[in-house]
Amino acid sequence: MNFIYGKWDDVPIAVYKEICGITESDASDTEKTVSLIAVLCGVPEDEVWALPLTEVGVLAKSIGWVFNFGFDTAKKPHKLRLPSGEYSVEYDVSKMSIAAYVDFQNYFKDRKRFMGALLTTFVIPKGHKYAEGYDCAVLAKTFENEVPITTYNTLLYFFVLTSLNSIRAMQIYSALMLSKAMKNGSLTEAEREKIMKKMAELKSATDMFGCRS
Repeated sequence: MNFIYGKWDDVPIAVYKEICGITESDASDTEKTVSLIAVLCGVPEDEVWALPLTEVGVLAKSIGWVFNFGFDTAKKPHKLRLPSGEYSVEYDVSKMSIAAYVDFQNYFKDRKRFMGALLTTFVIPKGHKYAEGYDCAVLAKTFENEVPITTYNTLLYFFVLTSLNSIRAMQIYSALMLSKAMKNGSLTEAEREKIMKKMAELKSATDMFGCRS
């Protein structure tokens, strides 16, 4: 019996979810091992149960990498090439459309469940704008089946990092403008409310990522 998936770089999001379902279950260690081998080899569990014990033991020794997850944080990919096509990556949340940003907020709250959908908000088919000329739900399934889990984590890591840097820069700028205008006495109440509203929005954005400014 041969493995279809021999390392995390081979494992698409959908299969990663299957693996997590197994490792986080209440099944016995033996049942988990059989289930993992079946998923990684792409065969029914019955076929694994029918194997000689010695062969199962050999296969079990080959899946230790499942418990040692890591992903690349050294290189920021700006394009994504998949069997389904080529995609552009927009890392800066401040450059997203309102629709994409709202959808990102909703998916991010339950990001383990909505991995593929989350990607659709900032990984866009080349030549398109968000949700224009294609079905986001179909694209989410495509990403679940085609995007390696390591690539998913790299993309999300750089998206969050870039967005936070952008948001914090805007926070600093807004605070400086508010302070300068107040010192000069040139700030109307309407202008002050506008700046304060913007600063509250920026704080809400950093809070969304689990950060406090």
